[in-house]
Amino acid sequence: MNEANIQHVFNFLCKNKMDAEDKPYSAEICAFSDLVWFFRDTIKYKLSTRQIRQCFGESKMTVINEQDKDAALKYNKLVYVEFLEFIARLALTLFEGTELEEKELNEKIELVLDEMFAFFNMKRVM
Repeated sequence: MNEANIQHVFNFLCKNKMDAEDKPYSAEICAFSDLVWFFRDTIKYKLSTRQIRQCFGESKMTVINEQDKDAALKYNKLVYVEFLEFIARLALTLFEGTELEEKELNEKIELVLDEMFAFFNMKRVM
């Protein structure tokens, strides 16, 4: 129900040029620096770069050919399906040790989506 809005956020982050050195590849990916900028610096989630890096790493699919010359680049970017996983892992990390920790994962994700969408003046479809 919220895929169009999530895709909008992802596309925005893909086009963001926070660090041009992070993006020597196509604009259909999201760089780690974009996620830090958006979730920590813009939305102001109280997460460290290390926590965001952990969510990022846990969201990555396996890079099949690590000997490929572009393998290192694949480790530093998220494709859309990995971005979806990142949102879920971010929701788990964000509410760890808070009064919302016992909420179901879908409720935590909804809270993250609300914050993400608010930046773009969008509302979550319920």
